[in-house]
Amino acid sequence: MHHKTKLLNLAFGVVVTLCAPFSSYGQTPQERHARIRSAMDAGDVEAALAELNSLRGSNSETLTANNYDYLLGRLQEKTGGSADANASYQSIVARQSVLSQYALWHLARLTRATGDLVLEREKLRQLIATAPRSLLREAAIMRLGQSFYESKDYGAAVAALRPLRESKNRSFARESLTLIAQSMLAAEKRQEARKAFRLLMQMPDASRPDDFALAGVRGLDAIDFIGTEGADQRTVAQLSETEHLLRASVYQFNRDFDAARHHYLALVERYPHSPTVANALYQTGRGFYLQLKYDEALQHFQRVQEQFPDSMSARDALSFTAGTYNRLKRTDEAVAAYRRFIERFPDAPNPERAYLNIIDALYEAGRHKEALDWVQRTRTRFKGQSADALALFAQTRIHLAQGAWQEVASDANELRSRSDLGGTRVPGGTTPQELTFLRGYALEQLGRTNEAVSEYLSIPDGRNEYYGKRSTQRLLAIGSDAMTRPLLETRANALRSAAEKAINTGQAEQG
Repeated sequence: MHHKTKLLNLAFGVVVTLCAPFSSYGQTPQERHARIRSAMDAGDVEAALAELNSLRGSNSETLTANNYDYLLGRLQEKTGGSADANASYQSIVARQSVLSQYALWHLARLTRATGDLVLEREKLRQLIATAPRSLLREAAIMRLGQSFYESKDYGAAVAALRPLRESKNRSFARESLTLIAQSMLAAEKRQEARKAFRLLMQMPDASRPDDFALAGVRGLDAIDFIGTEGADQRTVAQLSETEHLLRASVYQFNRDFDAARHHYLALVERYPHSPTVANALYQTGRGFYLQLKYDEALQHFQRVQEQFPDSMSARDALSFTAGTYNRLKRTDEAVAAYRRFIERFPDAPNPERAYLNIIDALYEAGRHKEALDWVQRTRTRFKGQSADALALFAQTRIHLAQGAWQEVASDANELRSRSDLGGTRVPGGTTPQELTFLRGYALEQLGRTNEAVSEYLSIPDGRNEYYGKRSTQRLLAIGSDAMTRPLLETRANALRSAAEKAINTGQAEQG
């Protein structure tokens, strides 16, 4: 069901919860209630509107006593009847219904849509004043501050938002601080703005800078840009080494690689003897790589290896160098780089990755014989480990591409005896269901249809069973082929007989 319909049903639930007893009105209101509820459950907005309008005309006291006018307003708003919705919400506020706070929220939203920000703020203030414990209170305060900001009344925006600084909702507190800082900057109160933006840099999790930390960095850069002599769009203010790294890391995590690069390269230029230069160059290359700018990425990765060969960044840069060559389809250079990595960093974390990447690079280049040679090297080096199974599955894929069906069936059969196949959590991993399907498909290509059918039937079917669906498709294809249909019919009859026997002997629930 669409989320707006769900919200309308929630509104209807609030109305029903607050309903006054119907007994004094007789049976007809109860029947009306049932029809309204039925229409809402079915998502039939027009029918619900018709029932509510009819009730308003015939028994307005029942409409208001049960707060149906709020539901009426929500449906009118949903169907584009803004003027009618406005009138419904106004009547709810006028009689001080328990739903007044929600009506005021929607009135504010309707007035904002007309561009009347002054009237919007009036409704928001009324909500805040009359419902101090409302669940909407903090959202109303936030919107009040935003409304002032949009009207360029920055001082009023700051004053309105200050109460949210103490909110227990961390998201509201940080969002309000962001808008306070931006308001101060717009009002040219740069020192106050700097303090506020700096507070945004105090992140809940420093390893995962959030959107508000990103806003803080951008605000600080805007202030420092303004204060930089002869500034242009490429100028970065003179900052400490630590500050450059901090701002760059926030940008990099949030994938603003251009902004991150300005700080990384400023650090390299201004602090050339710092031990952080190697990482700054590596991160610059990594940013280019993630932007698919592979030639620029290579330049920086190679610079790290040439200037800082013994650094930790050199290891990562060499790995990325190999990957970059592979992206550029420069297979020989990619393989050479991976081999250098294997030789230079035998104790690196996940040492099997370089071996497996060589197999993949050669496979993608269509160099199957060389890829199979590296499969054997990898299996020998990591015998009995998970990398052994991953290499064997890479071999299965190569045999599949070659149409070597006997080898595919043999590989899949061997893999099914392994306990750690990697699954979806490991690049290049597989699952028992995938292996069963591949073996069945290989057997089908070999003309061993009966065995293939057995493999396909063994894979469970269901909404989240991809290979169950693929197996069903293969079974349907076998059944539609005049040559293989009799075999499938024989299997189906045998299964049917077995099922009937199980039912007759009371064994249907067993096994």
